[in-house]
Amino acid sequence: MPASTRTFANILERSDLLSPQQLEEAARIAARPLGDRAIAQQLVQRGLLTPFQAEEILAGRYRRLRIADYVLTGLIGVGGMGSVFRAQDREQNREVALKVLSERFKHDSGMQARLRLEAQAGMRLDHPNLLKVFDQGQTDDVFGEVDYLVMELFEGIALHELVGFYGPLPSSMACDLICQAAAGLEAMHQVGMVHRDVKPENLLIDCHGQVRIIDYGLAIAHEMSFDDEFSLAMIFGHDCPGTADYMAPEQFTDGLSADARADIYALGCTLFGALCACRPFRAGSRTAFRRAHQESPRPNVAQYAESIPPELNAIVLKMMAVDREQRFDSMQEVVEALKPFGKRKPIDFDFEKLTKKRISIARKKEERRRSGSGGVGSGAKSSSASRSTASTTQANRPTELPRIASITASADSSPVVLRDRPSAPLQPDTAAQQADRLVQTLRVSDAAAKAQNARLVFTDGRTVLLHKAVCEIGRSTSCEVCLDVADLSAQHCRIWFDGRTWMLADLDSKNGTQLNGEPVKSVTLAPNDVVQLGGVTTFRFERETPQTASGSGWLIAAIVALLGVAGAAWWLLGQ
Repeated sequence: MPASTRTFANILERSDLLSPQQLEEAARIAARPLGDRAIAQQLVQRGLLTPFQAEEILAGRYRRLRIADYVLTGLIGVGGMGSVFRAQDREQNREVALKVLSERFKHDSGMQARLRLEAQAGMRLDHPNLLKVFDQGQTDDVFGEVDYLVMELFEGIALHELVGFYGPLPSSMACDLICQAAAGLEAMHQVGMVHRDVKPENLLIDCHGQVRIIDYGLAIAHEMSFDDEFSLAMIFGHDCPGTADYMAPEQFTDGLSADARADIYALGCTLFGALCACRPFRAGSRTAFRRAHQESPRPNVAQYAESIPPELNAIVLKMMAVDREQRFDSMQEVVEALKPFGKRKPIDFDFEKLTKKRISIARKKEERRRSGSGGVGSGAKSSSASRSTASTTQANRPTELPRIASITASADSSPVVLRDRPSAPLQPDTAAQQADRLVQTLRVSDAAAKAQNARLVFTDGRTVLLHKAVCEIGRSTSCEVCLDVADLSAQHCRIWFDGRTWMLADLDSKNGTQLNGEPVKSVTLAPNDVVQLGGVTTFRFERETPQTASGSGWLIAAIVALLGVAGAAWWLLGQ
């Protein structure tokens, strides 16, 4: 029920958010001849409510601001299983993070079991690189049962978000982050537990560069009770647990008996992604991922990051060996191998803006899920839901992570700056704004882009020469390539040159962008790649090799010089 149907004083009293003294102050403010939103703003300014609480009360959802002894003060993120809130623990007088199971899973015994197992695993662990779990419970409210998990509040950016903002990480930073993760996983392994879902999304980094591993929902102890085994069977059935993009070959075959070396493999894939800003393999189904991890040649880091030392490349390849006997024997060995290459670096980011981006992305994913357009790995599924069996092509081609910038910090002491420019809007950036920031950060000149001799060849024979560092395609007249095609969005996609490679990004278009027949959001372009916009517009990306372009330049220069000499000689003879 909207807040306007009751007085703010009554609503606040019912919410049990404020002390008696605070209620008196709030009642005085609410008695003024102000609208509900103005009253809410006053309470926020006085520090009586948080912006999140004010919005919830205005929407009539004040009963959801308390779960057991915890008062919700803000939304940190939304995931496949549920939402994570910033909360005040009134009994312990501390701030915590509260993970609440999604309402659509409230009657799903499998997902409830996963939350319970995450709590059991997390409460056994105590290490600086592992997120602490304090408690787990279930409470009844007017909306029914609510399952929740109480965790340490850690204001961190996930590794995949860091790479998305920053592009390929400097090797010293990547090695330090993964080295910390390995230390945390070693602590898990020492108590007989295997994480089994190591991936960039499950590594959080704070502003000091400190790492926390999260999400123990798939962690398994060597000695499990019958109830735990039954719970896991209820969650996974005959399927293998884990995220297919980073899963060890043997985990696809028998996930429940995977040992510590499966985590080493997944951490190697994660390190590959941090160094190269792409996943090791590209596929559209778990079957295709299984084939890639088990049969495809290991991708070489040096092919994507030329400055990587050969010794570091060898470490990544050893971590990702198909045969687990060929990998490191323990995470401690991984720590010792990576430590010489790592260097801690602070990371400057705006956590409030980051949470807004997370929530915006999560809402879009939820909209796609409800419309039935979610793809492989698009979110958590019910324990009884079927897996996607979509076909795939190019299973061994790395998939680009979303990239906003590609910067190399010059001084070891300088932090990685991820904050927007002061003039940037507070709302989450669109893909077009991200591309703008990339170009402004790199300061790639149009002349440098023109020298690449790149072009787009459309199926109707038209050719567009890429003479600018950024080329936007769409129906809008503001685009460099304006096409009057109904299937296209106003700003459909962008192509830009980052100083070394050409990139393609879909700008949240309605009908999507495909590269060589597969949907993409952001990807590196290679010669002869075929791009389809919407359903009908198709072009081929062409680019001369540097050697060819260089040879042409020398030829033209030679011809110009020869003509200049001939002209001078003709003028002299004429005298």
